[in-house]
Amino acid sequence: MEIFPGNYEDYLWRIQGGARQVASIIQSQSENKIPERRLDPSPVAKNGILSETQPSAEPKQRRVNPIKLRQMKERVHEIEEEITKLEAGIVECEQALQSFVSAQETARITSLLENRRSDLESLMNEWEEVSAVIEST
Repeated sequence: MEIFPGNYEDYLWRIQGGARQVASIIQSQSENKIPERRLDPSPVAKNGILSETQPSAEPKQRRVNPIKLRQMKERVHEIEEEITKLEAGIVECEQALQSFVSAQETARITSLLENRRSDLESLMNEWEEVSAVIEST
């Protein structure tokens, strides 16, 4: 069983690759920030040299559906709450590791700590991606 935060629409958004779409939007926006020189699709030879076109000064702004924007803002809030809980859990694990009980308990707590840290890292990445999309609108 896997628990998804949010409502049914959020669940569908996640399994349909909504987070990946957000990441691809961010990636495409970051690629548009670096000006590139491209060959003209219909090059005209001038003195044996193909003509080049300059990129447009402003990349196209991608409009986000207001409902999706609201969902993204809600997701950012949910992620922030989850991050707070994970950070508290990490502190608990670190404090538990300060007092030795047994080797098995230390191994269990260490494993739990690593899992929480990796979950925190993935949530932070998702938070950055969604926040960047929200800011770009």
